[in-house]
Formats: sequence, structure tokens, C-alpha cells
Amino acid sequence: MLLQQKRKMNLSVALLLMMVLLLSTGCGANKAVAEVNGEKITRAQLDNYTSVLLLFMPDLEEMLADNTNRQALEERIVNAMIENKLLEQLSKNRQVTVTDADINIVFQEQKQEIAAMVGAEELDARMKELKIEDSDIKEFIAGSVYVDKLIMSMASELTEEEIENYKSLHPTGGVVVELSHILLKTEAEAIATRERLVAGEDVVTVAEEVSTDPSAATNKGYLGEVPADTVDFDQDFMAGANELEVDEISQPVESEHGWHIIILHDRTLPTNEQVTSRVAAERLVNVFNEYYEEAEIKTLL
Repeated sequence: MLLQQKRKMNLSVALLLMMVLLLSTGCGANKAVAEVNGEKITRAQLDNYTSVLLLFMPDLEEMLADNTNRQALEERIVNAMIENKLLEQLSKNRQVTVTDADINIVFQEQKQEIAAMVGAEELDARMKELKIEDSDIKEFIAGSVYVDKLIMSMASELTEEEIENYKSLHPTGGVVVELSHILLKTEAEAIATRERLVAGEDVVTVAEEVSTDPSAATNKGYLGEVPADTVDFDQDFMAGANELEVDEISQPVESEHGWHIIILHDRTLPTNEQVTSRVAAERLVNVFNEYYEEAEIKTLL
């Protein structure tokens, strides 16, 4: 979620909440650390939130002795809690119902995942050590449930025209491509390598032999399935990949890393449901940011 007041919203709520760390617990359990449109967030809630963070990220406990960034980290965690509160209020304002049963489904999934990693008995012991109740975990994950419910609500309001317009404006949105590549130092080497592949040589063998990509020793040039609009890969590389037809071998594509020969193994188009969800998620970003700007927020740390 947003980690600073007034910044744009990121919908990966549950994951980013787990990445936020608070390094202190305090006294004055009923003291407000923030107010959101008149609703208080108390020190006790903040401390409980911290305990749940430590449950999900036990390695962070060793940092508790470091007071250097305490104030900044408190502000970050409070801002995350503020956003949770805003999501709850926005849901109520839009008459989007989030029930205890909805939250409980996600809670059970999260708890089972942790138990599978550390063992059920260890989980129970850790919760007792941190003084965590099931209700604390449910409050922690509530934000992700509000996001899901809001997206579903907004998806139901979309027209076919809006969805088709999105597709035309975002041709790679939701598309997944399966790729291999061979990285060379020069264009001449890339041309020669492409000729070998066109002649029928196996990409795995050729990649292992000539690719300068360090990962080629283990993946043999295979990159697997990646979003066509990913920003994690070089954009010149992805532009070259997205121009290909299935089973096509690219001409040399230059990136900041060198010269690539790219093979497109497959391209998977998003379903109408996936596109609808993506459009609804973008709409939620805009609605949430407007709501955030209009909210009366006080940070009282």
C-alpha cells in the first residue's frame, strides 16, 4: 500500500504491508497515533500491527534494538494503517460490504501458509510469544480484502465499450509471453547466431555455447513466462519480443546489455475477466487517490 501520505496507491496491499517495519512499542495504549476522518488509530492498534509484522517477518526482530530510524518507521506503518482505514471508509461510502466471513477466508489461507512453513505448534507458540490474537491478524489483512471487494464492485459497473477501449490503448496489458534469448557482445555475432538457429540448431545448445548472459549456464537462455508489459526487463528487449509471432526468431535486438536474439515460444492473451479486473483496478487507483486527497488525516506521533 501507500507508505507516504498523498502518494499514488499501489494495489499489492498484503505484500507491501508485510514489508513495512515498526521498531517500537509504546505506552499509552489508548492514545491516538492518527485520526482518519474523525476515526482514531490508537497506540494499542499500532503495537498489535507491529506484532503481526514480526509474525510474518521473524528475521526483523533482530532490528528491534536499532533506534536510528524509529520515528520514520513509525510514520510508515501508521500511514499504512491510515490507508487501511481509508479503504474501509471508502467501501462503506460506496456500499461495498466486507463481512467477517470474507476476512476469515483470507485469514485462514494466510494462517495455513505460515503453519505449513513453520509448523502449527510453532505458529501457536510464536503467536503466544508476541501476544497475537486471531483478530489482530484479521485486522492486519483487512486492507487486501477491501481492495478485492472494491475491484469486484467497480468491475461490475464497467461497460463493454470501456473494456474494449482499454484493450486498444493497452495492447500488451495482461498479455504473457514465453521467451528464450541469446545475448551476444556484437551485432555481427548476433547475426551469425541467428543464422545457426534458422538453420535448425537447438536454442538450448547454442545459448549454452555462446550466450554472454551469466544465467545461460543454468537456464540455457530460457526466460520462461513474463508479462508483456513488464518493467523488470530492458524495454528495448521487450519491444523486440512483443513484435514477434509465436515460434519466430528475432533479428538482432540491441539493449543496454548487448545484442539479443529472441525466440517467442508462446503468447497468452488475457481473458475478458482478467482485462475487466485490470480496468477496475486502475479505476480504484483513481477513486482512492481522490478520496485520499479529500480526507481529513491527522498523524499524531
